[in-house]
Amino acid sequence: MAFLDNPTIILAHIRQSHVTSDDTGMCEMVLIDHDVDLEKFHPPLVPGDNGSEMPGSSVETQGYVYAQSVDITSSWDFGIRRRSNTAQRLERLRKERQNQIKCKNVPWKERNASHSAEELSSLFEKKNFKIKSSSVGKPSLLSVRLEQCPLQLNNPFNEYSKFDGKGHVGTTATKKIDVYLPLHTSQDRLLPMTVVTIAHAKVHDLIGLICWQYTSEGREPKLNDNVNAYCLHIAEDDGEVDTDFPPLDSNEPIHKFGFSTLALVEKYSSPGLAAKQSLFVRINAAHGFSLIQVDSTKVTMKDILQKALKRRKGSQRGSGDFD
Repeated sequence: MAFLDNPTIILAHIRQSHVTSDDTGMCEMVLIDHDVDLEKFHPPLVPGDNGSEMPGSSVETQGYVYAQSVDITSSWDFGIRRRSNTAQRLERLRKERQNQIKCKNVPWKERNASHSAEELSSLFEKKNFKIKSSSVGKPSLLSVRLEQCPLQLNNPFNEYSKFDGKGHVGTTATKKIDVYLPLHTSQDRLLPMTVVTIAHAKVHDLIGLICWQYTSEGREPKLNDNVNAYCLHIAEDDGEVDTDFPPLDSNEPIHKFGFSTLALVEKYSSPGLAAKQSLFVRINAAHGFSLIQVDSTKVTMKDILQKALKRRKGSQRGSGDFD
């Protein structure tokens, strides 16, 4: 700690500390007129007047009071040190060198007179673009693929290929089903055909997709072109068709059924009856209902009732004809 007897030096030191330690510059703006007010309050000393001279004051003290910091200026850009001319010149030279790297200087050389006109013409031969060369074109990859896949072109079930979910796994809801084909021989029917379908597809669409994949893989025997000739039944894990249950409704969505193993069964063995569809009659009873399959719409209700009673092992027989 220093002890000073002159209060002016202490006040000047406090003022200078506030100005230099303030990063905002507000103290400098507030105290900018302090020197003028101090000069008016303390007029300059007259030489030879020793009575009015303050003890310990000197010219060096006055210079210290009115001195300002070199780094602080009294303008709006206070606190910012400007770059020197040397730094600016070095920056300009660096940018010029970077621009010169992107440019390439090609010196101009005079043409050698020893080359003849024929030699010069051979270097830059004029081409006649009017005459087209009759070169045999190379077949495109699409043509090659079409020639290599004749089965896909002749597949009558191509419209059902849009329900194939193999390319949508992870992006769209799909369902994986193992389909047994009783049409095959005893050796081939032991191995199911895995089909991946879109979840919102209907049973009818799934049958078409199975027929499309069956034909695309070149399996034998060939299927009927009519999708309505086939139906899907519930199957066991070993491929045995469960005939106790009716086939799946072709108009229902496939995600409604939780079966992972199905069997593709032909509805009618005769090709002429392939366009027909099986009919099921639902009979409601006190303890449930029964689905009776009929072969024709001309069957009477008496025959249907007898089939229902026979299935339920009832002893009652229908009396009278029910049309």
